[in-house]
Amino acid sequence: DMEQVYKYCDEVVVVEDGKIRFHDSTKKFFDDPELCRSMNILPPAFIQMKDSLRKSGFEIPDEINDIHSLAKEIVRQVKKHG
Repeated sequence: DMEQVYKYCDEVVVVEDGKIRFHDSTKKFFDDPELCRSMNILPPAFIQMKDSLRKSGFEIPDEINDIHSLAKEIVRQVKKHG
């Protein structure tokens, strides 16, 4: 469960065919949803939502790291832009 990995792990190691494809911080891994997908790993739901919102024009700060903060940011931006 990638939600648990994001929440509790400091590092991510992805191994494929006995070779390390990725080894770095959890934040670095999940900050790049395309990287996750390229390794057939579905990012946590709020990361997917954050990525989708950014592609739709929302300016979501990198510091947003949970669904509750993301919801507050969406409300803030919607109120700001009417």
